[in-house]
Amino acid sequence: MTFFQVKKSQEELGSNVLSIVADVTQDSDREKIIDRALQHGGKIDVLINNAGNRDKITIERFAINLMDCSLADNEGYIASDEVIAEGSDLALESALDYKGLVECSSLAKDNLSLSYTAGLYVCNAVFYKALFLQKSKYHSLKTGFIHIPKEIDKNILRTFIDETITHSLDGR
Repeated sequence: MTFFQVKKSQEELGSNVLSIVADVTQDSDREKIIDRALQHGGKIDVLINNAGNRDKITIERFAINLMDCSLADNEGYIASDEVIAEGSDLALESALDYKGLVECSSLAKDNLSLSYTAGLYVCNAVFYKALFLQKSKYHSLKTGFIHIPKEIDKNILRTFIDETITHSLDGR
């Protein structure tokens, strides 16, 4: 499922979706994403990204203060042992009730699981930046990160958005 299909599905369910064009390999653009989202809606509940290498929806628990990847990004750059936020913690934990999100869902374990990291490159860098800004600048910000597989059944996605995200966030 493409980003535009995910966005359309969320809009059909009445979710407030903001699209931001950014180069997430750049720290300034990662901060721009967080700032724009906060300007738009005043808070960030969940950062969602399409993950081509995942076969199920994963709710991420930790962001690691490191970028390291053996594959080149779109510009041909390969990150190697690069710190995301100098002087900050090695890892930051999601503010979401990640276990509760998994447990409250009727989705089978082959469609949804808890993941301990968002990887070590682009998704992790965005997630870490959000958690770092939560800790250092936007103290009331509480956010999490969810990966949606590239190929996902629309009914599974709708169930997840409606039952898992919407229901769980309504109780916050």
